[in-house]
Amino acid sequence: MVSTAGDMTRSFYGAWSAWTWWAEAYSTELVKDREARAVTGRPGGKLRLGVAALVACCALSLSRAHAGSEAPESWKVVSATEVNKTLQIVLVGGRTVIVPPSKDQCSFDQIRIGPDGVTVGWSEGGFSYGDGEPPCRQGDAEVETGPIFWRRGKIIRRFVEGGAVLCWSFYRGGDVIALQDSPSAHFEGDLPSTLFDVSTGRVLKTWSPSDKGDAPDWADPCNDPL
Repeated sequence: MVSTAGDMTRSFYGAWSAWTWWAEAYSTELVKDREARAVTGRPGGKLRLGVAALVACCALSLSRAHAGSEAPESWKVVSATEVNKTLQIVLVGGRTVIVPPSKDQCSFDQIRIGPDGVTVGWSEGGFSYGDGEPPCRQGDAEVETGPIFWRRGKIIRRFVEGGAVLCWSFYRGGDVIALQDSPSAHFEGDLPSTLFDVSTGRVLKTWSPSDKGDAPDWADPCNDPL
């Protein structure tokens, strides 16, 4: 269930109630502390304990209020589309997150929402591919790199160290992807496929058409996304 204004109001009311209760207790202990100082010259132990408990209680209440305002359900993605060379991600409740392009990026391509509903991936199109000329020239053949992954308000992984991306797809929810790329923009020869862990960037498995045996089910991400 998506967090509402009423949820936040109740959370902050709880924090205020805790503050009021401890403030009254603090006032009582302050009087006792003055009496203790008059006798022993040292502050009362309960006063120090009361202050520490007050700070801890209020910090906990406020952190719960903040957590309620950013409930996991509020990051569910409804759609992700390219608009005016930016990526616009629409969330449950109508909130829109705008992801700007990176340097020299001309377009957002192969935009996909993960089966987990909170991960969005895409490839970046239009980089200048080694010719030293500015990207995004009219008539240029577009070259895709990546993919890049976004989850709950931030970029979590960039696979941009390799060559040109032919195609990619989600596999096993939003935590693993299958990627087929090429060291050059020409996509020549037998192109290998790689299974990556999105969270760590670690290579899980690789497969090449020259390998013996049947291809695994993830080895052809250019077909329908898994």
